[in-house]
Amino acid sequence: MKIYALIDKSHKYGLHVCLNLHRAPGICINAGFLQPFNLWKDQEYLNLLQKYH
Repeated sequence: MKIYALIDKSHKYGLHVCLNLHRAPGICINAGFLQPFNLWKDQEYLNLLQKYH
């Protein structure tokens, strides 16, 4: 819920928020690093990411 509060507050002041999920389970943007799973296809890792919510 803290993330939602931060986004709402930033919009109040006309700011843009870009939430980077770098290194979250199933997500990596590093060149040459391939994870053995895919957040968008593997329910197990989506469930794991939702624990951080």
